[in-house]
Amino acid sequence: MSLLKLLDTNLISVESSLKRKDELLTKVAELACKSQLLSDIEVSTVLQGLREREELGTTGFGRGIAIPHCRLSGIEEFILGIIIAPNKVDFDSLDEQPVSMAIFLIAPEEQSQRHIRLLSAISQVLRIPGAIEEITAQTTPEMISESFLKYVHDDVDLTNHESKNLFHVVINNEDIFHEILPIFSALNGSTEFILDVKSTNDYMAKVPLFAGLLNDDFLSFCRVLVVTVEKRMTNEIIRRVESITGPLDNSSDVKLIVQDVVYASCNRRSCIKKVTP
Repeated sequence: MSLLKLLDTNLISVESSLKRKDELLTKVAELACKSQLLSDIEVSTVLQGLREREELGTTGFGRGIAIPHCRLSGIEEFILGIIIAPNKVDFDSLDEQPVSMAIFLIAPEEQSQRHIRLLSAISQVLRIPGAIEEITAQTTPEMISESFLKYVHDDVDLTNHESKNLFHVVINNEDIFHEILPIFSALNGSTEFILDVKSTNDYMAKVPLFAGLLNDDFLSFCRVLVVTVEKRMTNEIIRRVESITGPLDNSSDVKLIVQDVVYASCNRRSCIKKVTP
């Protein structure tokens, strides 16, 4: 499934009068219900779903962007749209900054994994340098759509068991971990594990020989992403990771190992999990 196929110019709008979060959510619900896919769904139902999702935590993720979304029963396809708010909206964002763009996603209740992949793909688009500034500067639905879609890469969906590489990404920085994770979550057809591990220093600190030599500064965050990736995407994935870390050879926070996969049968639905030793 691709963002390229989902975005509908009929679900894109520029709204200068919005000031508050609930006003923006209401406009999202009204705009979403213009889709034929929601012809049997009331605006109030969509708005309730959006509000319930916001109660779990704000979807205002910072840098002037919100990604309001929810899952609804009774629909079979995803609804994607964009609202530009030139005068900005107080959205209770994580960075406490007002929102100038909302990219919304209404999802079928039973398709949580595709929901996750699409949210991750949206996040990846918005991390591309200059993308937010360019998209929010546009003034018509057609211009906004063209500007957004130029940054979208179509999804990969291949099933050849011998066409995969295995990535091990060791990350020692929590902020960088949250930036890198969407790169892999957005890939269709991949399988991934997140290993919650301890660094060598955590164990060495408990060895009597090294008592007092390693303070809390050495007891660091450590996660390992183990991901199967289609081979022809390998260089592109490395490029995306290095867009966050800089050259990996010079990074002290991220180490990456890529291996050939002879066979991989695990499907994505059953394999996304957190393993704690």
